[in-house]
Amino acid sequence: MLVELYPVVKLSILISQEFEFKLFTWAIFLSVTFIILIIWILSKKGFYYKNENLYRGYFIGRLLLIKQKLAIQDKPVCAILKSNKRQKYGFFSAAKPDLANKFGAFDIYLLNENHTAKNRIMTLKHEKNSQKAIDFIMAHTDLKFEVYCPRFY
Repeated sequence: MLVELYPVVKLSILISQEFEFKLFTWAIFLSVTFIILIIWILSKKGFYYKNENLYRGYFIGRLLLIKQKLAIQDKPVCAILKSNKRQKYGFFSAAKPDLANKFGAFDIYLLNENHTAKNRIMTLKHEKNSQKAIDFIMAHTDLKFEVYCPRFY
């Protein structure tokens, strides 16, 4: 009688081990995803300067997570352009289908001498923060701050 039950017990142990492995794998995956989501939520964007190079970086506190080099060689001017933007809330019900939040955005651009070619390097929601960013850029680089006025001649 004991000999007949052995394959059933062995099969149930294999199934439970496989289930535990799948559960463990999902737990690891969800934990890593949760940690990455928390890091993304808590990170802040800013500028980083090192060895005569300007970088756009993402920080948690003073810890630099990611940096991306900005090409400032052919763009000697920086400017702030203000624009109105909207953030749509598509998850609301049919009662308010066009619910949106309107806010002012301050875009920091790198410009060529004539202001005809521009590259946006950062968008900020507050004018005070954009002015701090421009002050940092001007203190650490040779870029000039000018009011945006394209010259097509």
